[in-house]
Amino acid sequence: MTQATPTTATARRLALDEIRVRENVRDLDSAHVDSLAQSIALRGLLVPLIVRPVGGAYELVGGYHRLAACRQLGHTDVEVVVREHEGSSADSAAENVTRKQLTPLEEARAVKAMLAEGYTLDGAAQALGCSRQLVSARAKILELPERAQQMLGARVIALSCVDQLRAISKVSPPLLDAVIAFIGDGNEWVADRLAREPGWVLDSALRAGSSKAFAAYLDNTPRNAVEDLKLGKKTEDLHAEAEALHRKIDRHAYGPPTFRFTDTDIDQARAAGVLIEFERARPIITDRALYRELAKAAIKRTVEDLRVKATTIAAEKQQQRSTKTPADPAQVAERQRNRELREIADQAHGANLDLGASLLHGLAVVDPDNMDVARFFALCRCRHRANYADLAAMPTRCSGGRVEPRCERALVS
Repeated sequence: MTQATPTTATARRLALDEIRVRENVRDLDSAHVDSLAQSIALRGLLVPLIVRPVGGAYELVGGYHRLAACRQLGHTDVEVVVREHEGSSADSAAENVTRKQLTPLEEARAVKAMLAEGYTLDGAAQALGCSRQLVSARAKILELPERAQQMLGARVIALSCVDQLRAISKVSPPLLDAVIAFIGDGNEWVADRLAREPGWVLDSALRAGSSKAFAAYLDNTPRNAVEDLKLGKKTEDLHAEAEALHRKIDRHAYGPPTFRFTDTDIDQARAAGVLIEFERARPIITDRALYRELAKAAIKRTVEDLRVKATTIAAEKQQQRSTKTPADPAQVAERQRNRELREIADQAHGANLDLGASLLHGLAVVDPDNMDVARFFALCRCRHRANYADLAAMPTRCSGGRVEPRCERALVS
């Protein structure tokens, strides 16, 4: 483990021209330089610069702002402390961290400089006086594209989103570019949801931009997947058959069944390197071609399962009919009546769903004084939660003021 250890240091004066300045881990603060220049002009340089010998010259390790202030004052030489190579990055980073608060990006650059000189994460954490987790988190920032780094440094994107950004970047850099462009295009408020709802942010970015990147949840296929993905005539026929079988098995079913992906499908996308996995979130696939093939397989697999289930149910019904005693005419009539009522209800099922959705979203209204409305809620055997059929008013509207038994059951249920 590489650790920060005290090194021998020699104080001396050096000409400013002899000091080589490498790239700083953070940008110079002009206001801070002006303040230092005023202080140095009045009291002199109280804290020497820290340099190290490199190839016959000297490289600045600590004191970037003080050096800039001395140059601003026109000084030709300054007092320095010469240290050996070991520990130089620790000196520079620790000085910056303790003397002036750095942005996350500047801290990441400091960590990178230390790791480049052979420090381990534990050694860098010890030198900086912080936890290993913090050092590791800062190092991850530099794995992202430059624009993402800048937005993290400016705190436009919270540090809690680093893992989400890295997960996207590893699988689909174009998708990350779309997200960063979307956030930077006046949608900074979206960044707050990136840590909680990364899938929602991805979908919003793709809808709003012109990126050709692709992303879809790999848990089940949406209802419009067949049309959007252009899965072909054969798959369209299977999709229609699945809807028919679904309705045959469950007479209350509405629309096609859910076509779910299996763990094998997820493993296949993961092996292909096109799967984004967030913690406590649904996996997201980024390859359209593979998604199309997996969707076809999911639809075919679902149809096969429905065929087996429908055959089993038909066989069970046939067995029940063959073992039954002659039916009672009254029971036959009752079953016929119930069958007709179910058919009427099935025919109105879709229309009722549309009406209910319209009522809930304020797109349609009903008149509480309408007798048809009162009969509807009474026949439903349950009182509507809204005030369309008022409890106090309904009894007076049924059978001329007399509450019928069916209505009474509906009112108290």
